[in-house]
Amino acid sequence: MRNFRWLWLGQLPIRIRLTLFYLVTLVVILVSFAVFVYARVDRALYAQVDSALELAALQAVAMIDLDEPTLAFENIKLPPGVQQRLADVSLSLFDPQGKLLDSIGVDGPAHLVQAATGYQSVRGQDGKWRIHGEPVRSSPRQIVAWVQVAQTLEQVDNTLSALQFQFLVGIPLALLLAGVSGLFLAMQAMTPIHRITQTALSIHENDLAQRINYAGPMDEVGKLAATFDQMLSRLQAAFERQLRFTSDAAHELRTPLGALKARIDVILSQTRRPEEYVAALQDMDHQVDRLTRLTQALLFMARIDQSRYASDQEVIDFDEFIEGIIEQVTPLAAAKSIILQNCTLLPVAFIGHVDTLIRLFLNLLDNAIRYTQVGGEVIICAHANGTTVAITIQDNGPGISHEHLPHLFDRFYRIESSRTRSLHEQSGTGLGLAIAYVIARIHGGQLRVASEPGHGATFTVELPATPPA
Repeated sequence: MRNFRWLWLGQLPIRIRLTLFYLVTLVVILVSFAVFVYARVDRALYAQVDSALELAALQAVAMIDLDEPTLAFENIKLPPGVQQRLADVSLSLFDPQGKLLDSIGVDGPAHLVQAATGYQSVRGQDGKWRIHGEPVRSSPRQIVAWVQVAQTLEQVDNTLSALQFQFLVGIPLALLLAGVSGLFLAMQAMTPIHRITQTALSIHENDLAQRINYAGPMDEVGKLAATFDQMLSRLQAAFERQLRFTSDAAHELRTPLGALKARIDVILSQTRRPEEYVAALQDMDHQVDRLTRLTQALLFMARIDQSRYASDQEVIDFDEFIEGIIEQVTPLAAAKSIILQNCTLLPVAFIGHVDTLIRLFLNLLDNAIRYTQVGGEVIICAHANGTTVAITIQDNGPGISHEHLPHLFDRFYRIESSRTRSLHEQSGTGLGLAIAYVIARIHGGQLRVASEPGHGATFTVELPATPPA
């Protein structure tokens, strides 16, 4: 039931809820301020009246002649200041039994109020009065009369009533103005959020170019709008990469499949000699191998995930690690009389996932051997550099033109230049360097390339080094 009572509030728009919150907060503040001010004014007004009553009573007591047989105000001469204050004050003289002896000023209470030395508020037939009394003593222990001063509280009540009226009119007016301005500000603050909602609703897979383009101050809402635009840009880039990857993958798969289909159609078009069937099967086997490499690379690119390998890393000794990889690629290098040289002098160790790093360096060495001239050399070096280990793989191939370097690690990017054509070698899948680049990044490292046409290429892998013991 308690949750049900507040359910309607949760259904209101945020701008209405913000305005209501502002108003409730302002009501509490204004009411508290009004109560505080009213209490302070009330106390100050009564203190002013009490001070005037006390002063008038003391002056009147001091001027009563006790030697006269009958005590009365007509036997004293009051100063002009006191006479002026008696314009709205009742000054009464009572004997100790409470009998009225004399009075001057306006008509006040006609009886002695008990505990007259204090300050009391009493209500008479003609309104509310503030009363104070002072004893008239013939000796320290002998009270011969009482002087009682009374002042009407009509002016005080009028002042407090006027103050109440100001609060009763001013507070609702202030709340109205605050509500209107608060609602306006809330609507202005919610406008970018409304645009975010409309933009999000208008986005679909064929149109990711929508943006909020917020031009206001970079406050919390502005940062939200900017973050949303950045997120859309990242989503658009990722979606375009995915589309490009799918298109490129379909194109790459179509090439060997088309070759297989054409070769099969040629073989089946007429009867062939056995050696022709063998040659055709060998050619198809080559295309199937290419398809296998391509699908394996595609599966690896689809499945690679940083979180999968972050918890399965270990310390790797570079010499032992690279010798195992060199052993695997030695047959490829020997076929072209290429020398593989490890020039690392000092012990080097780094942190990583062994299987994926093996694939990274196999891809780089395979790339270096493929584009190195017959009888050339591939040099592998490693050295520690603070918190990282830098491993370089340098070949003496034809090099890479500067316009190709920024795209070298893109998926399916291949250089159609003398670097491939002069060697009369079949190009790869276009995924080897892209896979190596992703592996380096998921290890918290990076892969760079430097090259000049005619002077070979140098690939540098930076990986986290082992922390000092």
